[in-house]
Amino acid sequence: MKFFRVLIVLVAIAAVAGSFALFFETEQKNKKLNEIKPQAEAMYAEWSAQNNCAEEQSQPCKTYSQQFNEWGSKFGEYKERKEQSPQFKGYFFLKDKDKEYAGEYNYGGLASLAAGSLAFLILSFLFVAILGKLGKKPEYSYKSKSTRRNETEYRQSLRSEPRLEPMPSQPPSPTAKLEVKPTATPESKPSTKPDHELIQKATECAESSPMQAISYLEQALEKTSDDLRNPALLLCGSLRIKHKIGEDQGTAQLQKIIGSSPQSLEAQEAKIILNAFK
Repeated sequence: MKFFRVLIVLVAIAAVAGSFALFFETEQKNKKLNEIKPQAEAMYAEWSAQNNCAEEQSQPCKTYSQQFNEWGSKFGEYKERKEQSPQFKGYFFLKDKDKEYAGEYNYGGLASLAAGSLAFLILSFLFVAILGKLGKKPEYSYKSKSTRRNETEYRQSLRSEPRLEPMPSQPPSPTAKLEVKPTATPESKPSTKPDHELIQKATECAESSPMQAISYLEQALEKTSDDLRNPALLLCGSLRIKHKIGEDQGTAQLQKIIGSSPQSLEAQEAKIILNAFK
């Protein structure tokens, strides 16, 4: 029973920690989805201005405009599918609850998640406490009347017997010392920063400081996970080509995305960027 109660507590704590991790992951994905289209539209507008597409409807302008419109339609469908998934629905539900009950603080769903997690932990601990009370056995519940009577007679006989006065104990030696062994304190493990923090920093300073953003992305590519590799390559390659900071390396990074996952959204964006800056 004790093992079962400990297991319930551990599962409850793990569930709360997992819900917070999933919340922050969904928040980053939602932010990325909202940033992709404005960035693509800005690049398209810049390319159109450079080629005078507003005044001269040349064939490259028509082709690129058609490709961009097709990409925008596919991206809209992709974003809609993502937002209809249970992960995003739960994230938007928490954000709506925050707006409804704590709109002035702008916690973005974090307050609702914390309140729900706290309520879940309280219910889990109450359940564990109830199980602990049910598992305790009352003392002397299985003793017979004869056993109780014998115990009473034994206690009365002890009261009637003469007792010897205890001898005074010798005082402790003044040289006696107590050795206190130092307790080993567990070493705290260094906290590891997730790789998406570098990508987030690069996104924030991409316009103001592209060199710094490229540096962050190169660091992230050394240790990033598979689901973030293509977005990091796409952002790094587009910054290199756009700002002419190692254009050949940027072209190689975009072509790497197209070669590894040609059907992905990042590959479609990489093709648009390569065609735009030929």
